[in-house]
Amino acid sequence: MYLVTSEEMRAIDRDAIERIGIPAIALMENAGRAVAEEAIRMAESAPAGAMKRWLVLAGKGNNGGDGVVAARHLAEAGYDVAIVYAVDPAGFAGEAAVQRDIAALLGLPAAVYGGAAGGGAGAKAEAGSEAIDWRRFDGVIDALLGTGSRGAPQGPYAALIREANESGLPIVAVDVPSGLDADTGETRD
Repeated sequence: MYLVTSEEMRAIDRDAIERIGIPAIALMENAGRAVAEEAIRMAESAPAGAMKRWLVLAGKGNNGGDGVVAARHLAEAGYDVAIVYAVDPAGFAGEAAVQRDIAALLGLPAAVYGGAAGGGAGAKAEAGSEAIDWRRFDGVIDALLGTGSRGAPQGPYAALIREANESGLPIVAVDVPSGLDADTGETRD
C-alpha cells in the first residue's frame, strides 16, 4: 500500500485518465467495487447475517459516485442497501450524476438527508430524511468527502459525519474517512 498526498492522488487520477486513457467512469466503477468488496469481507467475517444492511452516505462529488457504485454492488451481492445523499443529487455532475441515475433506474432506496425522498417510495422510511434510524443498519459506507475536500465539513456533511461516528456502526470509508485531512491525517473540525 502506498500513502500519497491529495495532490499526488489527483496527479495519479489525471495520469490514468489523460495519459493511459482509462475513462473516469471506469476508475469510479473500480473504486466503488473495491469498497463493496471490503464491506462484503467485513460482513463475511461477522456472525451469520449480522451485517446484511448497509447505509451508504454519499456526497456530491466523485467520492459520492464511488459510494453509489458500492451500493449497487452490495445490492447485486444480496445485501440490503439504502443511500442517503448529503445534498440534493439533482445537482450532481459528471460521473457522479451517471451513477446517481443508474442507482435510480435500478430502484435502489435513496433519500436526501434533511429533505425529501430522492428515488423510491420507501426511501424515506428506510433511510430517513429528517433523521436516520441508525438501528436499521449493520454497517455504513462513508462516501461523503474525499481527498479533494478542503476545510472543516459544514452543514449536512458535518451532521452526517457526527451521526455516523456516534452510531457505533462499522464504517468503510471511500479514499479517506470524511472529516480527516488527507495530507496530515488530522481531524478537520
